[in-house]
Amino acid sequence: MREIKLSDYEAAFAAMPCGFRICEREDVKWVTIPAIEAAGGVSHGFAMRYGGVSEGPFSTLNLGWNRPDDKKAIETNYRRLAKAAGFAYESMALVSYCHGDGVEIARAGDGGMGFPGGKRYPDCDGLVTKQRGVTLTTLHADCMPVFLYDPVKRAGGMVHAGWRGASLRIGKRAALKMQEAFGCQPEHILAGVGPSICARCFEVDAPVMEIFEKAFAGLPCIFWTEETQKYHVDLWRVMGAQLMEAGLLPEHITLSGLCTCHDEGFFSYRRDKKTIGETGAMAAFLRLL
Repeated sequence: MREIKLSDYEAAFAAMPCGFRICEREDVKWVTIPAIEAAGGVSHGFAMRYGGVSEGPFSTLNLGWNRPDDKKAIETNYRRLAKAAGFAYESMALVSYCHGDGVEIARAGDGGMGFPGGKRYPDCDGLVTKQRGVTLTTLHADCMPVFLYDPVKRAGGMVHAGWRGASLRIGKRAALKMQEAFGCQPEHILAGVGPSICARCFEVDAPVMEIFEKAFAGLPCIFWTEETQKYHVDLWRVMGAQLMEAGLLPEHITLSGLCTCHDEGFFSYRRDKKTIGETGAMAAFLRLL
């Protein structure tokens, strides 16, 4: 771990690469992080909402088992994503999705964990692994997907980071878990923050603002807008800061720059709840090849 000075962080944040690539196969689309793709030895992505069979507010590729959508349609959507992205549906292991900071190790035979009829991990929103054959999976509808990959130790991690998890530094915990469990060197770990709500769209009231103000004292991740009379929190900066605290190099932290609330190609809890009252969920995945 390292202590980050504000002046150092501002320069580092400006140096973090920003970018994404959209892949498409059989009408299914997913977003990848170019730096992680280029490293080789790993498959990853963040599903967009296209190419599924769900209807209404869940149209079309809803992957949220906790949504009031037809369960057969959800399973079909998962199978379509898996086929398009080139992995077995049965290999997917899903975090227990509790908006906390728990991180578990995914092991051989964990395929099906977290899915209907399968066992459930202890409370966790992050998974790390060195095991090939298991596809780490997280669910999102504005919360950050954070991809972690060490091409030297051939280890990976997948994180669901809502505002609660981000304030508890779940990204940092996952990166440290890879270092402790697998001997990863922080300077070798590549990270990608996938599509998620941007600072302009993430309006919060004073209690949430105060949580970040205390947890990230001195970090310029909070601002006030007169137009909305609301505080805003920049979760991308928050994640970048905590990954740097875990020792990751800023040039190894890529921000996709895609906002789920702004882009209609994604489900958005915040946007869709206001407009149509319900929304689906997207999945992020990472597997070692």
